[in-house]
Amino acid sequence: MEEPAALEPAQPPHCRLSLYCFVPILLILTLVFLAGRILYSQLGAYLLHEDIQQRIDVIADISEHIAVAHQTLSPGITQEGVRAHPGRAIPRGA
Repeated sequence: MEEPAALEPAQPPHCRLSLYCFVPILLILTLVFLAGRILYSQLGAYLLHEDIQQRIDVIADISEHIAVAHQTLSPGITQEGVRAHPGRAIPRGA
């Protein structure tokens, strides 16, 4: 009686730019590309958020200056008089 032939272990394919080597490289390059796009969009969102926050701070500072200037306006001067005659104030009774 003959012994059955022993199965030989599968030999790994030789990497000569075969399909077995090309697919993992393609997957790695795809993942790197997608990761770069995601990081780029996150960076853009962060920069946009910081710019908007800076503009909000500037507008808040300007509105605070306007409020202080409005409070220091003398009681005899109206805003209508200031708008009608810039450079000189019109008393309220006039």
